[in-house]
Amino acid sequence: MENRRTTRYDTASINKRITHMSYPMNEFITDLKKPAQVADEWISSTADTAKSASHKAARGISSLLDRGKDISESIRKGVGKEADVVNAVLHRNPYPTVLAAIGAGALFGALIAWRLNCTSK
Repeated sequence: MENRRTTRYDTASINKRITHMSYPMNEFITDLKKPAQVADEWISSTADTAKSASHKAARGISSLLDRGKDISESIRKGVGKEADVVNAVLHRNPYPTVLAAIGAGALFGALIAWRLNCTSK
């Protein structure tokens, strides 16, 4: 039973075959690795490009957000001042303001009714 585990070939002939096959096999393996290396280089360059593009886009978005905040703040200040002026006018002259609103609503309603009446014919 111990003889079953012995090899049928001597190790010298096996080593000879391996060294004889190793040069074409190494060349074959190197040829197989080239597309993988090219793909790896392409992926890393694409990742670097995407990274720089995303940083550039993030800086652009950040500057747009800052400008938007500044504009909204200035609009809020301007609208707040105008709202204070309108509030003061309404409190000083409530009846003429109400009459002006009723007149504008009546005029607007008449124009809409006239427009609807003209289009239905």
